[in-house]
Amino acid sequence: MATAINGTNIILYYYDPITEEGIPFGAATNCSFEVNVDQVEVTSQTSAWFREYKNDIATWSVTCDGFVALSEYSYLFLANLQLSRESILIKFQIDNDNGGANVLGHTVFTGNANLTSLSISGPVESTSTYSVSLQGTGAYTISGTQVTPGGVVVVGTNVTMFDYTAAGGETSITWSGAIGLSCVTVTRGGIEVRLIATSGVPTGENVTFNSSTGVLTFASGRALESDEFVRAIFK
Repeated sequence: MATAINGTNIILYYYDPITEEGIPFGAATNCSFEVNVDQVEVTSQTSAWFREYKNDIATWSVTCDGFVALSEYSYLFLANLQLSRESILIKFQIDNDNGGANVLGHTVFTGNANLTSLSISGPVESTSTYSVSLQGTGAYTISGTQVTPGGVVVVGTNVTMFDYTAAGGETSITWSGAIGLSCVTVTRGGIEVRLIATSGVPTGENVTFNSSTGVLTFASGRALESDEFVRAIFK
């Protein structure tokens, strides 16, 4: 038996055990999370002429196509990771609303995986892309989500998600509930923000989050557009 969950526009994270944060190291246009559970036949004389089975050992994997490594984590970084045979902790997040009204929140699959396959393609007059396959090792965990009446999505027990729909022209967002927290990830218009600074003036596509005030600031030349959707996860 196999259950496949597919997604698009995927951001991949490398878990830093020192900072306890997920660091984005790549993006993919196609991604698949798949679980297979072996079946053991337990048919007996009481099976009423039907074969019976029970669930046995499960395996899971993640594959990504059209993969692009971000600047801080080049193909060399990934190749060395595979060469050293190092297992990494990965998180696979699913939007249960498919980008809709954010009623059902998100589901996050977390587990250790081995980098089993890595390939690079450099077509003529086109962007180079990578394909990557990750084989899960051991059990994965599933953390559910809860939407509060105030529109705050709580993931698991120690991660909080806020969202905001812009009126247009804003260069900052204030979330009082994020005061004292660390900003793990920010997306605007469905696109992941690469650098989240804790001080200073942001430039380009980067942002700054002030933990003492709960203010997320965008670059002055990148004000939010009307109806632009922003989502941020804090820990």
